Amino acid sequence: MADRHRQTGISHDKNYKDEDYYREYPTIFHLRKALLDLDQSGRTFDVRLVYLALLNMFKHRGHFLLSTTEDGIDAVQIGLAYEELLLQLNEEYGIGINSKPVEQMIEIIGDKTQTIHRLGIGTGACTDVFEMYEEGADACLVSDDGVSNWIGVQWAVDHDIPLIVINHMTCEAPGMEHMVEYLSKQFPEVTFTFVSNDYGIYHMDE
Repeated sequence: MADRHRQTGISHDKNYKDEDYYREYPTIFHLRKALLDLDQSGRTFDVRLVYLALLNMFKHRGHFLLSTTEDGIDAVQIGLAYEELLLQLNEEYGIGINSKPVEQMIEIIGDKTQTIHRLGIGTGACTDVFEMYEEGADACLVSDDGVSNWIGVQWAVDHDIPLIVINHMTCEAPGMEHMVEYLSKQFPEVTFTFVSNDYGIYHMDE
């Protein structure tokens, strides 16, 4: 069953299939260009196509504007840039956005009142709703970057499988804390320390 659903590609609507999408947009860049021409075309786009274009932009984003001196991205710089964005939105446009750390966010997708008999629990990137469903789970705990909104989440919604979505690092933290205790017992001559996550990553509330 899982393999059959995995074969669903871009679109499986009754009047708009994959072949229709690729006929209109041979590459993702054709879609992105069409979205950029909104002012001239006046077209209205399915929000899923907008999401698909944004996903591509984020996945293949560049960080050449960050003045980090290391190979990785400086999380502090990202936090400062986000704070500057919030300040500019408030001062220039009068838009106030309430935000809180993404580590504190829990998103429930589906029926909150549904009776659950077996919960599938994933950690980190190992949160495959298809595999958990095959094991008999009728609800799944997944990480925010361990499940695809376009495929896994939509499939779960269509099959009445509620999802509890939490931050990737948050769902790994309890295991890491217990790992310190376990390793300390196994190797008493070594000192192990759990370092909590304090990255400045934020999620905007609606």
